[in-house]
Amino acid sequence: TQLAASRQAFLAAIQGLSEETLTPTPVEGTWTIKDLIGHLTAWELALLTPLKASSHILNPDNITDVDIGDVPIADHDAWNAVQAQKRAHWSLAQVLDEFHTVRQELLKTLQNLEQAEWEINRMAPWGEQAPLAKLLSGLTWHESDEHLKSIIYWKQTGRPH
Repeated sequence: TQLAASRQAFLAAIQGLSEETLTPTPVEGTWTIKDLIGHLTAWELALLTPLKASSHILNPDNITDVDIGDVPIADHDAWNAVQAQKRAHWSLAQVLDEFHTVRQELLKTLQNLEQAEWEINRMAPWGEQAPLAKLLSGLTWHESDEHLKSIIYWKQTGRPH
């Protein structure tokens, strides 16, 4: 699937990089690879959280912001900043654990959906309304076409993208 291919490419790009490289070195603006991993996980979790709640699955109009306090998810920059700050003091191992755990939970949740649930137009956390397959392609785009490209650029040039 696209999710598997995207994740495999992302992991291949960071394979063999030391913790000293993954943690302090900016690769996209001021964000490190560790920051990007946390960022990708936060958005995946923002889709997964309402998806896991059966009342949200049955009534897609109920899908709203992931609760992060006073910052609405619609304000992407502010939401991203809150999510980055939440994970800033986490170890690389904690960030990677969440990255893998959330993906496993997403795949498990998707496997348990009825076919009709795949066809419901849902409101994604990033504001798009579409069937689930299209929303999942948004996650893969985010991982592979947006942030993976930044890592590849950094590896080729040694400069943040």
